[in-house]
Amino acid sequence: MEICLRTAAFVLGLSVIAAQLSAAPGFGPGGHPDFARETKGFGRLEFLADHLGLTDEQEQQISEINDAAQLAAAVDREREKQVREALQALVEEFDAGEAQALANELGEIAARLANSRTETRAKIQRLFTAEQLELVEELKARRSERMGRFPGRSNGDFGDE
Repeated sequence: MEICLRTAAFVLGLSVIAAQLSAAPGFGPGGHPDFARETKGFGRLEFLADHLGLTDEQEQQISEINDAAQLAAAVDREREKQVREALQALVEEFDAGEAQALANELGEIAARLANSRTETRAKIQRLFTAEQLELVEELKARRSERMGRFPGRSNGDFGDE
């Protein structure tokens, strides 16, 4: 019982911290305010178009892929919001079983969203020419070098999130 209580409190605490960080100005896909400003939000279509020399057709296809992915993820994101609110409400009257069920659901949602992001990146990457793929690798390497200055931060990727 005590372990479940601690687990639920930990999950709830992480949820609150994550929500606060995601709402902080400048902390977008770049992960660091200066980097996000410098790259105009690494991963955006404009960034890719500018740095990879995308054709109009590639830009259109990427836009369509991203739009479809955002629409598909909208239901999960809304449910994620509801589950986080339900976890927050458990602070008043804690129920370990309900907290665990909600935490499990959050995990399932996170897995679906991660899968969707990976699938979206794969679809986008298939549109690139060999030269553009080389440029993507260079951009990733530069980003990895920059992110090395911020231990514990993810390297991320080039696709919209």
